Amino acid sequence: MGLTIKQNEDVNEVQLRELISICHEENSLLNLLKSTRLILTVSAHVNNQLVGIIIVWTSSFHPFCMYFRILSHPFYRGWNIEHKLLSELKTLNISTYPFQTSIWETAIHLKTLFETNDFYEIRRTYMPNINVQEIKKLAPFNIKKDKLNITTLHELIKNRELMDKLLHLIRFIYEQTHICNPVAKMDLDEWENILLNDDVILDGSYICLSWDSKDILAYSFLHESNKDTSLELGWCGCKNKQDKKLLQSLVLKQVVFAAEQGFQFIEGEFDTTDEYAMELLNSFPFEPSPTWITYQSAAQ
Repeated sequence: MGLTIKQNEDVNEVQLRELISICHEENSLLNLLKSTRLILTVSAHVNNQLVGIIIVWTSSFHPFCMYFRILSHPFYRGWNIEHKLLSELKTLNISTYPFQTSIWETAIHLKTLFETNDFYEIRRTYMPNINVQEIKKLAPFNIKKDKLNITTLHELIKNRELMDKLLHLIRFIYEQTHICNPVAKMDLDEWENILLNDDVILDGSYICLSWDSKDILAYSFLHESNKDTSLELGWCGCKNKQDKKLLQSLVLKQVVFAAEQGFQFIEGEFDTTDEYAMELLNSFPFEPSPTWITYQSAAQ
């Protein structure tokens, strides 16, 4: 019973689905095998059974790195499959850009693998929930009396000048929080398409304006979720760092919106590289959850 390593072999979809399931990975990895973004696969087999795989792909949004995910069957851990797959990947001259991957903090075997193979942590991402009914009852003040000039994204898109200011601010903050993995250069129309086509909820996404309604002070977007009971927080930010507390007011309004729409939870996604997202994480009693750690190699 020997181990064989193969590059770009046809992958048995049933076996890959089983491997994804036992590794608690996302089924979206299956779609990559049929995507034009796929660069290569390196698979490991024992008696024609798929026991490990590396999938490598690119992103048009973040084109300056090579994304990959490594999976191995937990019952074959003693075979050092992850190390052999990673070693195979590192010998391939496929790009001058760094490799990047993410794992749950509970995947200790992968954490050890990357940290002993010249990968370094670039950020951590927290993805906890808040119970909207509980937060609505415990809110420290009556949101309806909160004296701020707040509008919805639904209303703001009717004002071209303000919408452009919002998009400039979104782009600037996003670029600043992704310095280790730069975003593609895009004009405002492209950023607007990304924002409005990302399941954003126009009436549940809030923007705080200056009192003369001529400038953007803060924003927080709300999105649909693939869970019937939840909505998701999206991008957030402020024009001035001293106004970060405005974000709490915007999210409290989103809590009320979600509760009135019959949802139980709002899901967050907070990167340690994003001071505005971290402000929100520190401002609400989110439920405990494991952390998503992103690693990157040095450029080749």
